[in-house]
Amino acid sequence: MSKSIIFDKAIDYIDEHIKEDKEEIRKGLFNGQDKSKNASKRFSGVISFLTNRQLTLDTYIIKRKMYFAAHELLNNPDVNITKIASYYGYSSSKFTITFEKEYDMSPTDFRKLRPHVNDNRLSLTVPQIESNSFLSRTLDNYFKGNLDRIGTFENDYLDIFFNAVEEFGFDTDTCCIISDLSERLNIPFAYLLDKCFDMAIDAQGENYYIDSSENQKAIELGIKNPDDIKKICKYYDTDTVYELSSRKVEEYYIK
Repeated sequence: MSKSIIFDKAIDYIDEHIKEDKEEIRKGLFNGQDKSKNASKRFSGVISFLTNRQLTLDTYIIKRKMYFAAHELLNNPDVNITKIASYYGYSSSKFTITFEKEYDMSPTDFRKLRPHVNDNRLSLTVPQIESNSFLSRTLDNYFKGNLDRIGTFENDYLDIFFNAVEEFGFDTDTCCIISDLSERLNIPFAYLLDKCFDMAIDAQGENYYIDSSENQKAIELGIKNPDDIKKICKYYDTDTVYELSSRKVEEYYIK
């Protein structure tokens, strides 16, 4: 499943319209492609699925905006930073905050230091799934753009699957395993997901439960305990630990 028509077209569309407002990009993303009611929400789940919950559609669009803005800063040194910010739909202050979250330095310092900018464009790497499973066949049709082969049941199944990656706190591999188990035991997928989530809460405690990928990221950044995650995110006005940096975590603890 190395080639994906619908995925590649969506990623190309984002880049081609990167200077538009985020909401406008979302609206135009699947015009003429995926006609399902929640196409944009579903693709956000796809991105979350492929990045093991590190990104959503909105956070990916923001990262791409900052990537292209970084190149503008380097390639057009005579253009005012405020003007570059406006190209991508930001005020000067909001642009500086968002840019610092992505590159750990202000746009002014970035322009002075001229660091190398790694391309953060997403490519399709689908986790290994049992090749003959219902999930594998449905995902294959979805990513190849064979949407006429996806009926109502398959559409509902995809929505449940992609939403589960975002909403339940399970990593991608766990969602694939639960899907496979539901097929083997002939248990409805949504029902089994709910039960697995309830058991995870019962086993770990509601206040302690943090999804493994977010917890691992917090450890990598130097966050000292789970309770600090929400506090630090609130301090830097961000919704996710993935938009933080180790430098910001250090600054928070010494403030």
